[in-house]
Amino acid sequence: MSATRRVDGPRPPETADVSLLADALSALSKASGLIERDELLSHLARSWCTLTRSRRSVVSVRCDSQSICRLATADRDGSSAIENLPVSHDSDVFDQVIHHTKVSDLGTRIEPKRVVLQPSQIPPPIGDVVLWGATPLPEELHEHVCHSSAELLVRAMANDRLLREAKLESLGEFAAGAGHEINNPIAAISGRAQLLLRDESDPQRRQHILAIGAQALRVRDMIGDTMLFARPPEPVPQQLDLSVVVERVLKRFSDEFQSAQLIVEGRRTPDVTVWADETQLSVVISELLRNSIHASPDGGRVQVDTTSQSTNDRQFALLTVRDEGPGLTDESREHLFDPFYSARQAGRGLGFGLSKCWRIVTNHGGQIDVSPASDPGFAITVHWPTSQL
Repeated sequence: MSATRRVDGPRPPETADVSLLADALSALSKASGLIERDELLSHLARSWCTLTRSRRSVVSVRCDSQSICRLATADRDGSSAIENLPVSHDSDVFDQVIHHTKVSDLGTRIEPKRVVLQPSQIPPPIGDVVLWGATPLPEELHEHVCHSSAELLVRAMANDRLLREAKLESLGEFAAGAGHEINNPIAAISGRAQLLLRDESDPQRRQHILAIGAQALRVRDMIGDTMLFARPPEPVPQQLDLSVVVERVLKRFSDEFQSAQLIVEGRRTPDVTVWADETQLSVVISELLRNSIHASPDGGRVQVDTTSQSTNDRQFALLTVRDEGPGLTDESREHLFDPFYSARQAGRGLGFGLSKCWRIVTNHGGQIDVSPASDPGFAITVHWPTSQL
């Protein structure tokens, strides 16, 4: 009777495939219970890194209507991180992820491999996976993991949108209640200040009374802006010439530019059309100009350009406002369009101005991009659809 032979070394291919399939199903099963975006991204990055035995994996997803990609990075040693990557509207995210990710610590040069995450129901890809030093998965398993990752990200992004809409609805409810409760005493304060001002002759007291009235009106306007941000009026769009509207708004700001000794330049391309509500478009242009005026040094330059661009078989009008003021930190960039964000740099994005811009532009199906932190000065570009969605 012969002894059972002990076999050392690599597992047979069939056994290895079964084990890999079990690992993949286990990872996807856990992922199916995750609906929070960042938690899911981190788990997918770790899962892709483990399944493909990669040195490093990065899973990216582009945030809705923002010039930001959310990246989750995982390494073979178990370390992981999640961060934002500012991206341009018309650029290839893969190239920017490669440029952004530092791989010098991996030793020898390793060419990255890209995996596009394409959902079944949505034509544009939802995100990408970038792998360094990956071992290819069996074709059928690779397709299954790709499809499952894409569908899970679609669900997480939909959940993210629902949470954001719920927050906006709560903000609207708060603003409506606060407006009713606060506006009455504010009106009384403002009215009494005007009565006191009528009979006051002392210059210093008049200045104090004017300050009281102005601050009361500021509170009123803040409540109004909160309501407009949470529940903006439905746009009434029409075909407009973007350059004509920009020139009209620039004329209204001529005194403010002159007072700040700012030079306005730029190229306004004729016949660049947009599908927009004229009043709301004017508000966006006004707030972008006001943001540049407040942040620019005296004697600086503000450049206002209009042009058009085709992206993903759609035509967009581009409005870019560039100034020589301070740029943004990564944290400030992430919260640039959030109302009540308290850590903005002085003079940049204060109040509801840029928040209103973002709300109006996204309601029209557009997008706002902000210049990378490495660029000098500050530039913001609005991508506005030229025709009805």
